[in-house]
Amino acid sequence: MSLFVLYRKNGGEVLGASKHADAYTSVDPVYFGMLIDPAFPDGVDIGVRKFAIPIGNTVRNATQIEMDNWPVAEAADDNLAARVKAKLAFTDDPQMRKILRAFASIVLDEINTLRQNPTTVYSARTMTQLLNAISAKIDAGNYD
Repeated sequence: MSLFVLYRKNGGEVLGASKHADAYTSVDPVYFGMLIDPAFPDGVDIGVRKFAIPIGNTVRNATQIEMDNWPVAEAADDNLAARVKAKLAFTDDPQMRKILRAFASIVLDEINTLRQNPTTVYSARTMTQLLNAISAKIDAGNYD
């Protein structure tokens, strides 16, 4: 029976191991990798944090420096995943697309007004005014 080891590509942190091939099918292969039947030169003690070495199909004990860098690697991966989700929300989520397009339209209107009248002093907009303007743009149906 094979052993499947899940690890974070950014930083090498071993996150889990399973005897079931389908245990990690839902993880994103951009951020996570899997080793199959890797070598464990330091032993398989599950009480010790492990470091994956994909080239060589090896899992060894992690050093303190490697473990200290894992939170940074995890935060970087989370940030990249959030960027992807944000872009998908703009293209795949009809409600979010309407909101963002209405907001962008308001920003463009403001920029164009300032360009046409660069010496005019305008009063500040409140958050309520901005939200009402976004609602009005959506209600107008320009972004259906």
